Amino acid sequence: MIYDAHDFYQHQKEDPTVSSYWKKWVIPFEGAIEAACIRFASDVVTVNEGIAALMRERFGCEPVILRNAHDFRLDRQVPRTIRDAIGLAPEAFLVVFIGNYKSGMTLEGAFDALVSLPKHVHLAFLGGRYPDCNDALATRGLEGRVHFVPPVLPQEIVPVAASADVAVLLYFKRTIQYPNILPNGFFQSVAAGLPLIYPDLEQIRRVAERHKLGIMANAQDANEIRSALQLLVENDEVRETFRENVRVSRQELCWAYEERTLEPLLNRHLSKSAQNVSRIEDKVAH
Repeated sequence: MIYDAHDFYQHQKEDPTVSSYWKKWVIPFEGAIEAACIRFASDVVTVNEGIAALMRERFGCEPVILRNAHDFRLDRQVPRTIRDAIGLAPEAFLVVFIGNYKSGMTLEGAFDALVSLPKHVHLAFLGGRYPDCNDALATRGLEGRVHFVPPVLPQEIVPVAASADVAVLLYFKRTIQYPNILPNGFFQSVAAGLPLIYPDLEQIRRVAERHKLGIMANAQDANEIRSALQLLVENDEVRETFRENVRVSRQELCWAYEERTLEPLLNRHLSKSAQNVSRIEDKVAH
């Protein structure tokens, strides 16, 4: 058995929205199950070094790192892009956030940043579960410039988003989990070839800085988001430099690259299983 953890779930104890019942009974129960899974697993896998460090401290294991990168081989052609769905003219500048709404996201900073940017700059959210923002948009005079596009199939996300100009990640440090996230939307934005505006969250920052994918901006600070967007809107050379960096980085930030870790992991255990089966068959044959 290989145990694969896509999050460090014990962080929910710090979440103020989680009920006391959940903290007292459910989380400890789940923690006991996870500890048992790890204890009996042949190997433990997780998605980045930050979560691996938390699991190492909590469970005494040594996880293999296998990131949730995008697999280009699964993409398929789409009848219309996000720009088509919104009905934007080619000269409009489109900023996209990829992913469903989560409690560790903030939207107000991006809304406030958009107010002082040229009217041809639009912001689109590709995903579901977003709160009703009509009043917030009306108060800021942003009607028609912020768009909520319903979720699409997983294999359509990247082709749909690729018509945007820039991607933004609006996560903030809500719990100890958030500095350690590398969300699917990060890899999908890279796969779509989009320069990034990304938060100062450790695991995202480490990858983004290493590959020079864009500009760091605090998702809760409208001024930082506005400055980053303004530079990318007005300076074609800077934007194209980041776009080229993103294009090059896709050779590493993809699932085909992660398979270099997964394949030997599976082969090692499958080989052991095959040896065990052979020994049993030999005994039966004799």
